[in-house]
Amino acid sequence: MPEIVGFCEIENRFVMEDILKSTPFKWRNYGLIHKESPDNRGIDVALIYRKEKFRILSQAFFKVQFPWDTTKTTRDILYVKGVTHFEDTLHIFMNHWPSRLGGQSESDRNRQFVASILRSKVDSVFRTNWNANILIMGDFNDEPDNSSITDVLRAQTKFDQPQPGELYNLAWYMKEVKGMGSLKFQGQWGLIDQLIVSGSLLNKSNSIYTTPDNARTFNADFLSEKDEAFIGVKPFRTYVGFKYNGGFSDHYPVYIDFYKP
Repeated sequence: MPEIVGFCEIENRFVMEDILKSTPFKWRNYGLIHKESPDNRGIDVALIYRKEKFRILSQAFFKVQFPWDTTKTTRDILYVKGVTHFEDTLHIFMNHWPSRLGGQSESDRNRQFVASILRSKVDSVFRTNWNANILIMGDFNDEPDNSSITDVLRAQTKFDQPQPGELYNLAWYMKEVKGMGSLKFQGQWGLIDQLIVSGSLLNKSNSIYTTPDNARTFNADFLSEKDEAFIGVKPFRTYVGFKYNGGFSDHYPVYIDFYKP
């Protein structure tokens, strides 16, 4: 079972508690971090963790307030600082950025603004420890090559010489090198569900590390259905419009493995 899992589009705490009680998660001792967000759709981010594998040191929910529209709301950014069972400190930022409702270009500044908040929080961690282990994950509603990720968050896409104090987008590698996708729209795969790490986590001499090849989508058969309109398969979603479809999600999960040298 995974040691840490991030969730998006959670309706409320009851849903998370039900997941922990009614699925195979119940066989492990998971802790839950969740807060009702100000999002006008009533959906939140959450994180669960195996208590014997990850010890929480601190947590915070960073509110997003758009200066050009104080009535507009979105999900908080969840920050968790903890210690792994290897006794390594890990900083996690869980995200669900604003949607592309109204069009990509029309909504760009919303995601760029959230990216600027996230970048400022990351910089605060780096100022304390240049070699900090940082994992950023979630649904960004932008692709790895969009400006919010490349220019504002400044996530790098060259992995041959990772540097401390920098961010590296493993989702770019997943999509551009491995051809992976987490959702399908009009027959085209996209990867808006991303995994971004600090340079220290790509250093094999670090206390814990990973590689770009260790970031993947989980596209098991039971999470997929035949794509009747286009070739191949697509995620087995719960609803198609207002019609119940019986599936799990219109996104595949993404995951990453970490190792000890």
